Amino acid sequence: IPMSFWFAMTTMTTVGFGDRVPQTSPGYLIGSLCAICGVLVVAFTVPIAVNNFTFFYSYTQSRIKYHKTNKL
Repeated sequence: IPMSFWFAMTTMTTVGFGDRVPQTSPGYLIGSLCAICGVLVVAFTVPIAVNNFTFFYSYTQSRIKYHKTNKL
């Protein structure tokens, strides 16, 4: 069962298997924690970047619309 947990963890986090794998239980634990932390880092930073992009995109679109309607 612990080996199936390791297999599921590396598959779900797309870390891959590689040529080197942990040999001890603490190694598997540390490897699993690293994989989870990597996913969390991406999961927390991507929404921030998307939110900033959406904000600047809507700002640019509103400026374009404003300049089209208020030509002198």
